[in-house]
Amino acid sequence: MPFVHRLRRLSLTTRCALANLAVVAALGACVSAAVGSTVRAEAVAEAQRSGELAASFLQHTLPDSAYVKGLTPLDRARLDVVTRETPDLRSLRLWALDGTIVYDADDQLVGTRHEIGPLLADAYAGRAGARLETRASAQHPGATEGLLEVHVPMRAGSQGMVVGAVEVHLPYDASAARASAAASRVVGMLVVGLAALWGVLWWLSLRVTRALRRSADAERGLARTDELTGLPNRRALLTALDDVFARDTPAALLLLDLDRFKEVNDTLGHHVGDQLLRMVGQRLVDVVRDRGIVVRLGGDEFAVLLPGVGSTLDAVGVSDRLVAALEQPFPLSDLQVGVGTSIGVAVAPTDATGPAELLQRADVAMYVAKQRSGGTAVYDPGQDQHSPDRLALLSELRSGLAAGELWLAYQPIWDLQTSGACVGVEALLRWDSPKRGPVPPSEFVPLCEHSSIVRDLTRFVMDEAFRQCRAWEDAGTRLNLALNLSASNLGEADLPEAVAGLLAAHGLAADRVVMEVTESAVIPDPEGAAAVLRRLVDLGLEIALDDFGTGWSSMSRLLELPIAALKVDRSFVADLPDGQGAAVVQATTGLGHELGMFVVAEGIETVEQLARTVEIGCDIGQGYLLSRPLRPQDVPAAAQRTLRDWLAVPAQRAAPRAR
Repeated sequence: MPFVHRLRRLSLTTRCALANLAVVAALGACVSAAVGSTVRAEAVAEAQRSGELAASFLQHTLPDSAYVKGLTPLDRARLDVVTRETPDLRSLRLWALDGTIVYDADDQLVGTRHEIGPLLADAYAGRAGARLETRASAQHPGATEGLLEVHVPMRAGSQGMVVGAVEVHLPYDASAARASAAASRVVGMLVVGLAALWGVLWWLSLRVTRALRRSADAERGLARTDELTGLPNRRALLTALDDVFARDTPAALLLLDLDRFKEVNDTLGHHVGDQLLRMVGQRLVDVVRDRGIVVRLGGDEFAVLLPGVGSTLDAVGVSDRLVAALEQPFPLSDLQVGVGTSIGVAVAPTDATGPAELLQRADVAMYVAKQRSGGTAVYDPGQDQHSPDRLALLSELRSGLAAGELWLAYQPIWDLQTSGACVGVEALLRWDSPKRGPVPPSEFVPLCEHSSIVRDLTRFVMDEAFRQCRAWEDAGTRLNLALNLSASNLGEADLPEAVAGLLAAHGLAADRVVMEVTESAVIPDPEGAAAVLRRLVDLGLEIALDDFGTGWSSMSRLLELPIAALKVDRSFVADLPDGQGAAVVQATTGLGHELGMFVVAEGIETVEQLARTVEIGCDIGQGYLLSRPLRPQDVPAAAQRTLRDWLAVPAQRAAPRAR
C-alpha cells in the first residue's frame, strides 16, 4: 500500500509514462518468448528430419533380423564408425519392439530392457517424434543447451512393418545460439521501436496534460467571473469570504440592489439594461478601488467585500459613497437615467462568524433598506426575520395552523356620527400555542409577512370570518366585517377569485366586507397592488387605507387607489384631545370627506378622545374604551351597546357616504 500511496502522489504525466513503459516492457518480453519458442520448434522439426534420414540409412545397412537376433560384430563396427564420423550425432540406439536396446554407442546398455516412453511408443506405432531434452548435460557433458532427442520407427519388408526403432540425440547448442541471436535482433528492434513509441506517447501525454491544465485554469477563471460585467461572481465572493474567515480577518460585506433597474429594462430594452449593469459595475469599482472586491451576484444585485474593515462606521462610509455615486445619472440611449440603490451592511466578526451567516445578515439589512425606499441599512438583529428563534416560531405556527390552535377575535366598530350603533367588527388573528401560551400578534404576524404561510393564514382568516359573520346574521345580528391584507397578499393575482369563492361558499354579500391595507403594503409594487384592489372593488368590496399618516404616500398615489375609507393611525388619536395630533386627525378627516371617503379613528381609549373624534367629524371609531377584541360568542351582546353608554351623541347629520 505505501507504494500505491507514493504512486498516487506522482503527476498524471509521470503515471502515464510509467504505465506506457510497463506496457512496452511486457510487449518486449512477449515477443522475445514468441521468437524463442518459434526457433525451438524449428530446431525440433529439423532434428526429426535428421533422425528420419539416419533411420533411412540404417534401414538399408542393417538386416531385418538384427532387431530380433541382435547385431553381428560387423554390424556394430559399422554403426560405431557412423557414430564417430558423424559430428552432430551425440548418441545412437536401436530398440527392439519389446523395449530391449539392441545397439548403444557406449555398449553399456545393450541387451537391457527399459520402460517404453511416449516417444518410443509413438515410434513403435509408426510415428516419428522429437523433443528438446534440456537436462541432458549429465549424460552428455558437452551439450550446454541440451539435446534434441529423436525416435524414428524402423521398417522391414515390402509392407513396411515396424520391426524396431532408432533413437538419436543431436546437439541443440547451434540452434539455441541461432534462437538467441534472432531473439536479440528482434527484441533490439522492438525495444528501439517501442522506446520511440513510448517517447511519442510521453510527449503527447505531456502536451495533453498541459493543454488540459490551461483549459481547466481558464474554466476556473470563467467560473469565477461574471460574463456580462467581467466582475467576480458569486462563486468568487464565496471563495474570498472563506479566505477572510480562514485568516480570522475582520471584513465588511455590502449587498446592493438597484431600485429602478426593472423600469429601465422594461422601458429601454434588455440590451440597454445590460449596458447599465456594466456601467454600474465600473462605477462601483471606481469608488471601491483597491480597498475591496466588487462582485456581481446576478440580476441587478451586486456585492462589495471590504477585507480588513471591521468598523460599521467605516463600512457605512463606503456605502454612502456608493449610494451617492449611483445617484448620478447614467448616459443611456441619448437619455440621462438615474437609478438608486438599497445597500445592506454587515460586519464580521461583530454580526457573523461564518461566510453564509455574513451573507444572510447583509441580505436582511438590504431588505430593510429597500423597505425604507433605498439608502443604507446596517444589520440589526431585531429586524432579522430569519433568526433561529423566529424560524422555530414560524415552524410552530405552521403546525399550529394545521392543529387548530389559531382563532379569530373581533373588535367592534361604532358609528360616531349617525346612529351611534355598532356597525361592524374587525377580525384579528390570535394564537394559543400549547408550548408558548398565548402568542402576541406583534410577535408572529410580522414574521408571516415574508413567508409563504401568509397565503394560508389569509385564506384561514377569510374563511373563518365569513363563516362567523354569516352565523351572526342568521342569529339576528347583522355586522359588517373588516379584514387586513398584507403586501404579500397584494402580490397574489388570484386573491380576488379566492375572495369571491369564499363569499359564495358562505352566502355573504361582498358589500359587507372591507379590506384594510397599509401604505407600506402598497409601496413595493403600487401598480400591481392597485390592479388587485380594483378587482376586489369590482366584486363589491370596499378598501380602507390603514395607519394613514405614518407612510409616504403622495396625494397622487392616494387618488390612484380605489380607497373608500381612511383609518387615522392610533398614534395621532392618542394625542387627542388637545395635542398636536389633533391637527393631523382634523386634516385627515377633512381630506377624506373632500375625497368622498369615510374616516375611521382607531385606538380610542378615553372618553375625551372619543368626544374629540366625534367633534372633529370622524365617521367610525374603535378602541379599547369602546370594546377590546372579543371572542365570537361575546360579540352579539357587545353590539347592543351604543355611544350613549359613553357620551351624549350629537344631533344626527349626514355622513359622506351611506353605510
